[in-house]
Amino acid sequence: MVLGPLGIPTGKHRASGKTVALSAGTTYYELTGPEDGKPFVLVHGMTWWTVSLDTLVDHLVERGYRVLTFDLYGRGNSSFALGGRLYNNWLFVRQTLQITDHVFGEDSKIEIAGYSLGGGIAGTFTSKFHERVTRCTLIAPAGCGVEVPTMGKIVRLPYIGSAIMWAVGQKFILNKLKTERFADNFNRLDLVPTDFIDHLVKCVEMLFTKREQFVYAFQDTLASFDFDTEYLKWSVIPKSVPVIVLWGEADAVVQFTGASNLKKSIAHAKLLTIKDGGHGFALEFPSEFAALWDKGMKETTPK
Repeated sequence: MVLGPLGIPTGKHRASGKTVALSAGTTYYELTGPEDGKPFVLVHGMTWWTVSLDTLVDHLVERGYRVLTFDLYGRGNSSFALGGRLYNNWLFVRQTLQITDHVFGEDSKIEIAGYSLGGGIAGTFTSKFHERVTRCTLIAPAGCGVEVPTMGKIVRLPYIGSAIMWAVGQKFILNKLKTERFADNFNRLDLVPTDFIDHLVKCVEMLFTKREQFVYAFQDTLASFDFDTEYLKWSVIPKSVPVIVLWGEADAVVQFTGASNLKKSIAHAKLLTIKDGGHGFALEFPSEFAALWDKGMKETTPK
């Protein structure tokens, strides 16, 4: 396990890891793939940061892309957002824009993909900056109006939610990590290598214990990010920008029922699924997932 500049584990492509000061804080990023490769921005999810994206990065690099991954504010080796900023949609979209401009240039054309929370960010980024996006892939994207568990509803409440998280949140989540080991993220946990789950549990434990303010970043993202209606903003994505949607039909975190809302906003989106896939279906069914993404890419043409 190799640690990044803030003492938190990084992805296996850490040799390329750097930091840059952006408007809301310092961002840790990695750039992988051939220098003349097509620019690709990959955005991680709610709890797992760059450390979880190795398989997807490898998939894209093998297909000739120059892949940018980065840690969202409050996650991994990026700083917490400065000035009491809310961890909302626009904070992360702006971070994505600024790190893209820094790495690829302000006039760059990119492909973008996001997983879970990152999918919600990628969708809104594409809706706002569609002239910069040649193709967008949404992987089990947050923001499509799915059912939120009771505990999730409570911690999203103003003042009450943050008070609960500060009082018992860290202890509750760390205990859940040890006992459940991300079981709710998978429909077929038996297909995921045990050593990978061990590694992921250890990484997230380190994030909660070494960077105690992550509890606040986590809770404030739950409270401030629009998980209910963000997809409505995506209706302005023009047909000239292809959109691929990949989803596990057995996803218990970002339920597949959200796909119908998404299709109402992006009618031209190409929806591809894995029937038995949970939220972590890219890890449960890596070969099937890779083939599905390849299929989506072959059947759509970048702008």
